[in-house]
Amino acid sequence: MKLSDAIRKGAEQLPQAHGVLFERDVVHDGVYTSEGGGMYVRWTCRPIRACALGAAYLGTFGAPAELSFVHSNDEPRFFTELEVAYPKLCSSPLAIPCGHSDQLGHTLEGVIAHLNDQCGWSRERIADWLDTLEDKP
Repeated sequence: MKLSDAIRKGAEQLPQAHGVLFERDVVHDGVYTSEGGGMYVRWTCRPIRACALGAAYLGTFGAPAELSFVHSNDEPRFFTELEVAYPKLCSSPLAIPCGHSDQLGHTLEGVIAHLNDQCGWSRERIADWLDTLEDKP
């Protein structure tokens, strides 16, 4: 699957986030009895919004089975999985297409994050821009 298609597919699943891969919501999952007879409450964390890279993750792998309650604990894992699926994310020095910087040297991953977080581009617009790169030989 092309990265642009993965972003579009993921964008259909959740609203857009800025500054994090996934905004999270903590959900009470029920009260359970342990084997020793004690009671415990189970809480889970689910994504409620996704940035462009988070949408790429959703479009490629589906919703994460489990999210930690702290944003920074699980995001390196997601970035690693995306970089394995889309090796060009961490290579290919590019200029940022928004006019903020005309210097080469930005990774594709960094440009996507910049367009999503600093420029406020929609994920669909980012995917359209990626199409112009992916269609080149």
